[in-house]
Amino acid sequence: MQNFASPFELITTISVALIGLGAAAYWILLQSRRGELQSQSSELQIYKDQLNELSAEHAIGRIDAADLANARLEIGHRLSRLKQSDNPNPLIATNPKLGIFLVLVFGTIALFGYFAIGSIGAKDMPFKGRAAELLSRPPQTLSQSEVLVLLQQRAKSDPRDPIAHLLIGKLLAGEGRDDEALRAIQASLRRDPQSAEALAELGGILFRLNDNQASSESGRALSAALQLEPQNLTAIFYRGQILWKSGQKNNALDLWQAAWTALPSDDLRREGLIIRVLNEISTLEIGPNMGDAANVSQTENPGDRIAAMVQRRTDRLSQNPSDIGLRLSLARVFMMSGDSEKAAELLEAGKIHTKASLFQSAMLEKAKQSINPDN
Repeated sequence: MQNFASPFELITTISVALIGLGAAAYWILLQSRRGELQSQSSELQIYKDQLNELSAEHAIGRIDAADLANARLEIGHRLSRLKQSDNPNPLIATNPKLGIFLVLVFGTIALFGYFAIGSIGAKDMPFKGRAAELLSRPPQTLSQSEVLVLLQQRAKSDPRDPIAHLLIGKLLAGEGRDDEALRAIQASLRRDPQSAEALAELGGILFRLNDNQASSESGRALSAALQLEPQNLTAIFYRGQILWKSGQKNNALDLWQAAWTALPSDDLRREGLIIRVLNEISTLEIGPNMGDAANVSQTENPGDRIAAMVQRRTDRLSQNPSDIGLRLSLARVFMMSGDSEKAAELLEAGKIHTKASLFQSAMLEKAKQSINPDN
């Protein structure tokens, strides 16, 4: 005979869960204010350190007075934004003693309920145990968040290691968390100021944080990276990205192609550069003109709107068939709409226009492989 829970047990379980959840929620709110203050204090110290470093570099002649003034102005803007974000949480500010009392009471009830009816046989897994468990698994089974856990454990176990912070920054940047990535890269550079890879990532992050607009800060970081390592592919990619987004597409393609051609034919970095550039120039905002959406009435049927957008892009490509960014972005539109056959045909038709460039031909071939991976 199965042992079903009684109504009392069910009510008790739900009540304990709700009480524990309420206590945890209030505790999080209580701690969030402290966390915000600590984070703001940390960021404030970083900005102060940056101001001191700028003054030192100006004193020894590494930067001129104009660059110093511009950098100070930018840091001043960031400090102003940081100050404006310092808004106290009204819920926490009302009565912190009450919050602490409720947390203690609810926590005691939840703990009693857990031991009374919970499953206490399951062991907790602390951070170190979690890291050990992840290390025991095959690498291909790890997600990005799990890799991040391992890197954080590495950074904690060896605080002087710049590589762990660099890789954490790269992962966070790949997830679009550029604010956090910036702090990780800065931590890496504090441990190794001569890291070309970290300087290159810094340039790319600063470019994105500046709304994809070139700035003296991002330019200096990329120049420093290339001075240390002239063939650094990360710095070369970001320089090309800045050129591409500013409309200098041919210059960007020439820069990327030169770096790709300089690598040995069996170098895996060739494929890595192809993938990065392919993802960059095939984004929908770059190939076709985004004015298409504005020219179509918002009251139209979504299917008709997409069809009109595709037709405009197709017409534009027929006028300039050698525009590889337009071709790749249109192929992406077909893929997103589920028409992989049209996307493949579009990429195949583009080969005749890229014969003069092995680099562009390789991009078209890689794009086709993503449609038909078995081919």
